[in-house]
Order: sequence, then C-alpha cells, then structure tokens
Amino acid sequence: MARIAVARPSDRLKNALEKVGIKLKENLTPESVEKAISDFIVENNVLHLATSRNNIPRCTPLEYKHKGGLNLYVFSEGGAKIAFMRENPNVAVSIASPYEPKKNFFGARGLQIWGKAKIYARFKEKDEFKATVKELGIDETRFPPEINFKIIVIEPEKIKYRDTRNGYRGVTWFKD
Repeated sequence: MARIAVARPSDRLKNALEKVGIKLKENLTPESVEKAISDFIVENNVLHLATSRNNIPRCTPLEYKHKGGLNLYVFSEGGAKIAFMRENPNVAVSIASPYEPKKNFFGARGLQIWGKAKIYARFKEKDEFKATVKELGIDETRFPPEINFKIIVIEPEKIKYRDTRNGYRGVTWFKD
C-alpha cells in the first residue's frame, strides 16, 4: 500500500497558475499518482543515477527500461556504480523531460526517486538475471556470451513528481 502527500499551494500561487490556464489536481489518490508517474516514466528513457560510497557521491546518466509499475531497470557492463551499490544499495534517481522555459515557464516535468537498488549479474545471480530479462521480454541470446552484464533494479521508496502544466505540483508518493 502506498500513500501520497500533496503540498498545499498558497492562494497567490493558485491564482497565478489559474491565470495562465493551470488548474492543480485535487482529490489525488496513490493510484492516480502512480499512474501519472508511470506514464511519465514511459515517455522518457534516460535517468541520472546517484550512488554513494565512503561519502563520495557519484551520478551517472543511464538508459533505462520500464515494465509498468514504478520499478526501473538498467543494463550495465559494470563500473564503479556497481561497486558502490553493492556496498550501499541506497540510490537516488532523477528523470526530466526537456523544456524551454522562455516558451513555457511552467513546462518543467520531472521526478526524483529515492529507493533501493538490487543488482543481478549475469554470471553471479544467474537465476534472478534470467528471470528479469524474461520479465522484460528481452532475448538473452542477443547478449555477447563473454560479457557479464548486470541488471540494476531500482525499487522506489519515495518519489517527488512535478508536472505543473498537467496539475501535479508538490506531489510526493511514499511506499508503505
């Protein structure tokens, strides 16, 4: 079960938004917010993954896969991000759509995710890797046989979502 929190806008902000044709959504539910977030995730394909180890932060842009719900899937050949996450599975992610503020001041759309990462290496966590590849509908025979690909599964615990033009401002989803 999930819950949401929605920041209450000031009357001044609400009036300013309404003057430019923006009406903030009311009566949001966790399910309606999850659907909006999932739809946004489908529209994009690059995330910025932040990891940390020994108080050293690292942020990496990566392409992701999505199969409904809120989990994100990233294929990787390896690197420091994998070592960081094996030691500390807490991650943060951002996804944003491009926009032009001079043309559409309230057009910024994006989200931030805080969650846990699981890593399934092709040669180490074989069963989990195969099951996840199958779940994503990917033909594993397309992978070069000598490369130990990893799948990073990002499971959100908290998501802040903003799409003001479509009525979402100050919306936070929490996994309970």
